[in-house]
Amino acid sequence: MYCFLDQSPDRLTGGSHFILWAMRGWVMAVMKEKCPAASLMQPFTRMGMRTVLPDFHQLMFTVNHRGQRRMTFGDRGHGMITEIEAIFLALWVDMAEGQEDRARKVLHLLIVEEKVEDVFAWLKHIVCHMETINFAPNRVLQSLPAS
Repeated sequence: MYCFLDQSPDRLTGGSHFILWAMRGWVMAVMKEKCPAASLMQPFTRMGMRTVLPDFHQLMFTVNHRGQRRMTFGDRGHGMITEIEAIFLALWVDMAEGQEDRARKVLHLLIVEEKVEDVFAWLKHIVCHMETINFAPNRVLQSLPAS
């Protein structure tokens, strides 16, 4: 988590960058009273992730409505990764790295007990799909160009 906290989103690579963008996009769509799944359809399709959009939508809906605390995501232009975004990015990467026990423990801290296994299953399905298209989230941060 700490490797992501307060970093520029521009430092994220591949699947990690997409996941952050998608989480922020989902939240922004809700705030604008638009259907988040419809708002994300085109980018998910373009990235080869259309089949997991329903799982992503359910995951985000559950996080939004069944979280144990208020979770603040940045808007798409926010220049730094927030605390909750860093936690979720680490969670996505833990799943991609096979750290399922650690991911499940983190979910128990974030989501009401009766929804943990649902969120875990959606998360796992999405990450497995991302792995099949060589787009798995990772901890790699790229250097920013010198200004």
